Amino acid sequence: MDRAHTCRMLREGQHTYAASSSTSKPYSVIGIYGITGSGKSTLAQYVCDYEKKAGHFDPVMFVLVGKTFSVGNIFRDMLEQITQSRPSKDNDLESLKAKLKKELKDKCFLLVLDDVWVNSDNMKERRILLDVLLVGQSGSRILVTAQKTDAAAALGAQEKMQIPIPDLEEEQYLSMFMHYALEDSQVTGNDYERYKAIGRKITKKLRRSPIAAITVAARLKSESRIDFWERTSNLDVLDETMGALWWSYQQLGVDIRRCFTYCSIFPKAYILGRDEIVDLWIAQGFVNTRSNGTEELEDIGQSYFDELQTFSFLQVRRRTILGEAVGFTIHDLLHELAERVSASLSFPNIGRLTSLQTMRSFLVKEEAQGYELKQLMHLNKLRGSLIIWGLQAVGSKEEALEAHLCNKKRLRELELNFDLDKCFGPDVEAEVLEGLCPPKDLQELKILFYNGSRYPSWVLSGHHPDAPKHLRKLELYKCSQLAAIPEDSELFNGLRELRIYYCDWDWLPENMEYLVSLQSLWIWNCHMIELLPTLPQQALKRIDIHLCPVQAPFSSI
Repeated sequence: MDRAHTCRMLREGQHTYAASSSTSKPYSVIGIYGITGSGKSTLAQYVCDYEKKAGHFDPVMFVLVGKTFSVGNIFRDMLEQITQSRPSKDNDLESLKAKLKKELKDKCFLLVLDDVWVNSDNMKERRILLDVLLVGQSGSRILVTAQKTDAAAALGAQEKMQIPIPDLEEEQYLSMFMHYALEDSQVTGNDYERYKAIGRKITKKLRRSPIAAITVAARLKSESRIDFWERTSNLDVLDETMGALWWSYQQLGVDIRRCFTYCSIFPKAYILGRDEIVDLWIAQGFVNTRSNGTEELEDIGQSYFDELQTFSFLQVRRRTILGEAVGFTIHDLLHELAERVSASLSFPNIGRLTSLQTMRSFLVKEEAQGYELKQLMHLNKLRGSLIIWGLQAVGSKEEALEAHLCNKKRLRELELNFDLDKCFGPDVEAEVLEGLCPPKDLQELKILFYNGSRYPSWVLSGHHPDAPKHLRKLELYKCSQLAAIPEDSELFNGLRELRIYYCDWDWLPENMEYLVSLQSLWIWNCHMIELLPTLPQQALKRIDIHLCPVQAPFSSI
């Protein structure tokens, strides 16, 4: 199935594909299904971009749904694409519904719902979504991509409109591969035929996987020497899709590989902003100045990002009305690759290795034996830095206590990663953080996606026996609003550097003046903070405010 055929189906008579049970609905549903990596999303995005220019539908919206099926996020994505302004998280579901109905009323819309998963748990969310769409004009369309037919069927698609994505024919696949591998090149005539012959050998190995073709071809385009093509064609690793992606990953520079791997902290289907992810890379120390030392870190980070996009490790998922790319995602198979690389010491049941001294990261997996947080219990010789991912899978303080983090006395840096979309709730997260008391000699602490509503006791009390006593640096990324700084906290009193990124806070915590040792304050991309409180005067040397509407009184700096 190609783009032209799909667009013809979308535009046919207003009730041609309407659900048989209710032809009065103004919209009808068309489904595209196929296995991961079959090209569903690529086709849907292609159709969406074409229809935006064609003008038959208005508005045209592309929403990446994923397994969570959060109707609130779907509504925000739709409104952002219609109005070019994303609604605040403070807007409740009813206000989002009202705004969306107003924007869609009597309009012939095209809504692409990409990577939809349905189950009994999201039945209510589906009904809320479809109810809002009833205000549209007859002839509106919903285009659904999914791995199985049940997703589009649950949204009203007829069986005859469940369209499989078949494997590309051999010549079609080769043609696509050669397009990406030699796009804009000067190779012609007999030289082209030589490249094509090698390309045919490579594509036979790739088993017609679109994502494998795109990533391998992009690398060959950057290394267009015929001998490089020939060596690549003999690689056995290309015989499997994941192997082909692994090979493409290995061709990246070591710093860029590390930056890509870090992206696995985000949930699948999460839409990344360029500035957002570059800021995080810089904060993690992943962006290195080059030999001449004259380039800014932001510029180098942007070049890393651009290279990942060039080689299809990052794909455009959101554009402005003028076509500028502002949102990016990672293909599910590439996200899986990043997870595998990130969790490579996570041999299951790593807790048996009681003499282990170095472990870069540990991934808690929900309902996976051997990957529980308690695997860390006896790894008390760990030193240096440790990243713990998947804390959303921890359901209680008791589970968190089983990690015995306070006994890891040689740890100096700790990063705690919750999940943006999945959690047991803010109260449970607060209990989990309570149980994750770090060792007293910890120097740097980073917390990501924490939605808890209170500080743990090891922050509040100066009398907690195992609480950090020498913390120098604290970083918070997309965390919930913090309460006032406690006056007698040993953790805060010794803090020298505080970094806050992408937090939807109205204000910084009160009592900031209690941070008597604070030397550096970073506030990046906190769009709702407009005023700074009184800041400590004794030690503060640097305030770095980036993409924030802050109006700081002179006395605070």
